Amino acid sequence: MPTSKDEYIFKEIFDASNINSFMAFAYNLGAQAIPDDPSWVWQQLRFNPWLAMQVYDDMEEKDAMVFTALEQRKDGLLAKDRMVKPASDKRQDKKLAEFIEETLEGYFDQSDGVRTGMEQFLYEALDAIAKGVAIGEIIYAEASDRVYIKTVKFRPQHLFSFSEGPLAAYSSGSYVYPQAGPLRLRPGIILDNVDMGAVLPEKKFFVHSYRPRYGNRWGSPLDRKAYWPSWFKRAGVKNWLRYTEKGSGSVVTKYRQGAGEDEQDKALQAAQAVNEESAVAVPESFLMEVMQHVRTSMGSTYRELIDDFCNNEIVRVYLGQTLTTRGSEGGAGSRALGGVHERVSESKINVDAKSLIIAVNTQIVWPLAFGYVNVAYSFMGDENPDLKIFRL
Repeated sequence: MPTSKDEYIFKEIFDASNINSFMAFAYNLGAQAIPDDPSWVWQQLRFNPWLAMQVYDDMEEKDAMVFTALEQRKDGLLAKDRMVKPASDKRQDKKLAEFIEETLEGYFDQSDGVRTGMEQFLYEALDAIAKGVAIGEIIYAEASDRVYIKTVKFRPQHLFSFSEGPLAAYSSGSYVYPQAGPLRLRPGIILDNVDMGAVLPEKKFFVHSYRPRYGNRWGSPLDRKAYWPSWFKRAGVKNWLRYTEKGSGSVVTKYRQGAGEDEQDKALQAAQAVNEESAVAVPESFLMEVMQHVRTSMGSTYRELIDDFCNNEIVRVYLGQTLTTRGSEGGAGSRALGGVHERVSESKINVDAKSLIIAVNTQIVWPLAFGYVNVAYSFMGDENPDLKIFRL
């Protein structure tokens, strides 16, 4: 547990005096346009976690189904009751559990206007499900009877690295530099009193990795698995919007053989005017035709691509079964089947809870408990007794 002698523990590394240093880098990253080539972007998602964070944010902002499925998974976990469980009936263990629960539930002061304190911290920590990892700076403070965690300020993941060397910018579970080391500043980030690429003090940061493979602390982001159906969906919507803008059909304007460029341009402008305006004037020499036969099958194709395929694929990635939120894929289902799918969703939420419990116990609870390993933060669900007594 921190003491007053550990002066560095009370200093905020990413504080206001350093904001220009690291936010300038962040804005530069955000200003980069994501190329239209989805295959190139997909390759980047596999080994460039920093660019991947920008793509994941873009997906969650633009794709309502991605956002909704993620929110349902997070809210399902946060809806569970929370508790701190003493390891035994001994008076010391009970006192320590009461101290930890009071500190966690009563001293956290951050809020997003909807969630307060510990709940907001847990909500942001669950960002690891979508992006693979969530990283927050722990802000300690002193009270008359305790050192407590005032807040955990989560930071953009692209400010950090888990590796060093010339290839530290790349992440792969089966290649060199698997990003399995301690938390570091990303090369190129400069902060006061912290060397470029320096190892950051672990007790100052909360790191929640979602299902890391081969020790890769960037985890296994679900957003990456939803990338292709989300891209197909948005590309399909873009084409559908073009379809609706074209009105009744494609407009063709014919000009005489051997016409000059000026006459050809005027013919094109006339066709565009007919397609966009309710009233137009064109030369008598132009012969115009509206081609309607090419537009008879778009309606069902759009629904089958966007709703039946893309949205179902996205929900499957995050929730396991589409019936949990959207009815059966064919539009019908039984109550028995619905119950099965609901249990699938509940099992995923329980796994998320255990992952978060381990991160909170080891990085938040234990430092507050003076190093004793005899309490465990847990979630308690009415239909899940296994979580009630979960201890490390």
